[in-house]
Amino acid sequence: MRNNLKMKALTNCKVWILLQNAFRSIIKESGENIENLEFLKTFPWFRNVDDEVLSKISAANKLLYFGTNEVLDLQVNTLYIISKGNIKLIKKKIGLVKNKNISRVMSRGDHFEGNTESSYDFIVFSPGVELLSFDMEYLQQLIGGSEYFRQETVAWGPFQNTGGLYREEFSEMKFEDLNILGNLGEGSFGRVDLVSYSKDPSKQFALKRVSKHRTVDIRQEGYVLDERKILFSCEHPFIIRLYKTFRSNRYIYMLFEAGHGGEVFEVMKKHDRFDNETARFISASALEALDYLHKRDLIYRDLKPDNMVIDRYGFVKLIDFGLSKHLGFTGRTWSFCGSPFIMAPEIILKIGHDRAVDIWAFGVLIYELLSGHNLFSTVNPMKAYSQIITGIEKVKFPYQLWGLPAEDLVRNLCKKEPNERLGYRRIDDIRKHRWFEGFNWSGLISQTMKPPKILVPKSQNIHAMNLVLNEDKPPPTPPKEMSNWDEIFA
Repeated sequence: MRNNLKMKALTNCKVWILLQNAFRSIIKESGENIENLEFLKTFPWFRNVDDEVLSKISAANKLLYFGTNEVLDLQVNTLYIISKGNIKLIKKKIGLVKNKNISRVMSRGDHFEGNTESSYDFIVFSPGVELLSFDMEYLQQLIGGSEYFRQETVAWGPFQNTGGLYREEFSEMKFEDLNILGNLGEGSFGRVDLVSYSKDPSKQFALKRVSKHRTVDIRQEGYVLDERKILFSCEHPFIIRLYKTFRSNRYIYMLFEAGHGGEVFEVMKKHDRFDNETARFISASALEALDYLHKRDLIYRDLKPDNMVIDRYGFVKLIDFGLSKHLGFTGRTWSFCGSPFIMAPEIILKIGHDRAVDIWAFGVLIYELLSGHNLFSTVNPMKAYSQIITGIEKVKFPYQLWGLPAEDLVRNLCKKEPNERLGYRRIDDIRKHRWFEGFNWSGLISQTMKPPKILVPKSQNIHAMNLVLNEDKPPPTPPKEMSNWDEIFA
C-alpha cells in the first residue's frame, strides 16, 4: 500500500482486490451512464418513461463515432441522436449533377431516423461526430404506448436558417466588393473592421475576421459554426444582424450590420455609469432579446456591456453569440463557459444549467449599468467564483441602488437557486417589477420611442467613430488552415 498502512481484521471477512486502473474505469463509466440518463430524460419520446425503463434504453444505446467528411451509413429502423459534433445535410447527386449546397446543419440534441429513401447525404463536420443510436423495434417494445413515441420522424429544431446561406438582399455580394474603412476593435477572437460596399458606398458593415488556425488549435470549430447558425436564424431588433459569411485559406469572415455608436461598455466608461432611465432602456432591450432567444430554446451565456453595441439611432443590440447554445430536447447543458465575473453558480459548480443563467447575468448587468462596476468586483476569477457561490446576500450595494427598486430587482434576479429567480417561470414578471414601472415596452419593441440622448451617436461620419484608420504594425498573418471544417462559410 502507498502509505504502508497495516490493516487488522476484527472478524472473519472477505476482501475484494480491485486494480486502480479498473476502479477508475468503473467510476468513469458510471459517470458517463449518469450523464446519458440525464441527456435522455427530457427527450420527447422518453418524457413519461420511468427510471427502470430509461435505464434499459440507455443500456441498449450503441455509441457511434464518425470522422470529418464521412458520409453516414444510416441503418433502417434506427433512431440517431447527436451527442457531440455537427452534421451537414446535402442533397444527393441527381444524374450527373452534384449539389454542393448545404441544406441544413444539425448539432447536439437533433435527432433523425435511418431512411433508405432519404434524398440527403448526412456528412460529418470537423472534428467528428458522436451519435447515440437505438433500435426502433426495441424502443417500440419498451415505450410503444407513450403518447410521445415517434411524434416526429426528423427533428429539424425550432430555429432554421430561413435566409439560406446569406441574406437575400446581398446574395450577389463578393468579398472583393468590400472596402476597409478602419479597425473597430480586436480581441482574442480576431478583429472587426468597418467596411463599405463598393457598389453602394453608403452601405456600411462590421466585418468580423477570425483565424481558422487558432480556432482549430483551441478546438472552437463547433462554437463558431453554432454562432453562424444561430445568428442567421435570428430576426430581432435588438440582436445584431448577420448578412453574409465568407472564407479564405486563413480566415472566416462574418458580415454584420455596423454599430455606429460603439459598445455600451465604452460609453459607460466615458460617463462612469448610467442614470436610471438609460439603464432601464439598455436593460429592457437586453430583456426583449433574451425573451426572444429563450422562446426558441436558445441561451446566450455572455450578457455584459462589452457584448452590446449601439446602432446609428441609439438602439442597443446584442453581439458575439460565440457562447450561445441551442438546448434541444434536453433543456440543459453542462459546459463550463462564460465570462468569470458574470457566471451563474450552477455553471461554476458544473451541475447543469439552462436559461436561468441568462436571468442571473441580467441582474449582474443592471447592477453594472447603474454602479459602473461589476457585482462581484475582483480581478481574480477564483475569488469571483467564491463570491458567486457564497451568494448575493453577502454583497453590499452602493448608494445608486441601495434600498431602491433596482436593488430589489437585482437580488431577485440573482438568487442562488435557478428556479427561484424572478422571470424564470414567466419573464413578464420582470417587466412588471417596480423598477420598470411606467416603461414604454411597446414603444421600445416597435422602436418608436426615443433612445436616451447619451446613446445616440453625435455623427455618422466615420472620423467621429472610434476607428483606427492607419496601422503602423499590421497584425501578423496566421498559418493556412485547409481542413475544410468551415466550408459552410463560403
